[in-house]
Amino acid sequence: SIQNLGEQTEKGSSLLVMSIVGGAIVPPLMGLIGETQISIGFIIPMICFIGVMGFALFKFKSNSTYE
Repeated sequence: SIQNLGEQTEKGSSLLVMSIVGGAIVPPLMGLIGETQISIGFIIPMICFIGVMGFALFKFKSNSTYE
């Protein structure tokens, strides 16, 4: 997943590690919150997806050739 990133390899590898750690932390956190009310527990992955979408939009905008 970090092959051919060139000078961005360090950033790519750190994002890969953070995603693995997030996958280990977010589900138990969601479960802990969801034990009281599951609908509130779904806010946790929603925040994560919004973060991923924000990053993707930021990178798309900065790499866009449609100027």
